[in-house]
Amino acid sequence: MRILLPEVTLFSPGHPLHGASVDVRLKDGTLDSIAPADLGNGVSETAEVVDSARGKTISAGWVEMRARSTDPGLPHLEELPRLLRAGAKGGFTHVGVLPSTQPAIDSAERLSYWKERSAGCAAGLLPIAALTRGCNGEDMTDQHQLIQEGAVALSDDMAVLTDTHKLRIALQYAAQLGTTVVIRAEDPYLNRGILAHEGREAVLAGMAGIPAISEIMGVERLLRLTEDTGCRLHFSALSTAESVALLKRAKESGMSVTADVSIAHLIWDDSTLSTYDSHFKTEPPLRDRDAREALRQACREGVIDAVSSDHRPVRPEGKDCEFPLAEPGMSLIEVVYPLLKEALGKTAEKRIADLLCTGPRRIYGLGIPQFAPGERADYTLYEPDFIGPFDPGSWISSGASAPLHGRRMQGKSAGIVRDQNLFLF
Repeated sequence: MRILLPEVTLFSPGHPLHGASVDVRLKDGTLDSIAPADLGNGVSETAEVVDSARGKTISAGWVEMRARSTDPGLPHLEELPRLLRAGAKGGFTHVGVLPSTQPAIDSAERLSYWKERSAGCAAGLLPIAALTRGCNGEDMTDQHQLIQEGAVALSDDMAVLTDTHKLRIALQYAAQLGTTVVIRAEDPYLNRGILAHEGREAVLAGMAGIPAISEIMGVERLLRLTEDTGCRLHFSALSTAESVALLKRAKESGMSVTADVSIAHLIWDDSTLSTYDSHFKTEPPLRDRDAREALRQACREGVIDAVSSDHRPVRPEGKDCEFPLAEPGMSLIEVVYPLLKEALGKTAEKRIADLLCTGPRRIYGLGIPQFAPGERADYTLYEPDFIGPFDPGSWISSGASAPLHGRRMQGKSAGIVRDQNLFLF
């Protein structure tokens, strides 16, 4: 099968055609050729010309660090194929999926179920298997078998392993296997609020909040364990300025640590508490404006390695209730790119590419497409100059918690090309 993507703008720093309008020819799922656009002259009659790609920008495929499906368990809420299609609409050629399903993905058999469910899907599945059985922090999973079956990392999602002895053993095994552990930093004994940031806004709203020091102490504990075990540790959803400072010092000392932030924490802050709108309830909670700016700056400077949608589908009844009773989570996998542009600014395209592509790929050990003839197609198409209102009518995810009504989008993902599959939205 031959496909021609005509007159697309190449975004691939270091490539001789970076920034140019090019014709991209694909053959049987691989890049056949890339050359300056001939503006319709000499187009191969044997190629299927994809006119809807014309004028779009093409880059190496973006990777979603961590998202959640409710399959198995509650497949009607967010089945795995639907999640992967929503990821493709968001421009992600691969989606890291967390194991906190019901039951958890903590065995080779359950991992095989995921692989079967994802076969033929738009975006590729990057399965993240459980670190402990049931993600309960007690008995360690068979890490070696899970990695052999294709898990790209290990994680218990947002669960905190309180038993430091067991956590240390799990990290030692992961270090021997050379695999990445994706972990949330938190002191569970300080995390006893209602997922609101402990501060002025929580006081005014009459809510008991979670202090920033809960995350800070969790980061310090995990950094010590990383130094001791030599494990490749990835912090998920950092949310405080102090955590970023600790991460920066750890990296400067040569520790093998990486981190991501959730897109929600780059857009909103705890001033949303005044609305009592449960759609803004997240885990960790939205912090104050100073923390939000510190996270943005860490993204600009390269201290933060990746930005995640932190996709967490929530049933409507989980949000249609009072804030303290509501379930945490947002469904933002389809709009990460425009929100990230809004957070970092129109001139930050290189950093955005690092946060959505280069960083996640390095963390998960994926190659970075170079637009070299013969390589497997793994590309994202998007519109960096698009400006328009959020379109709820095009929504794919079953997750309904996306507080975006009336928001103007700055940029737009347009689809992906992965192997022999072309998905344009």
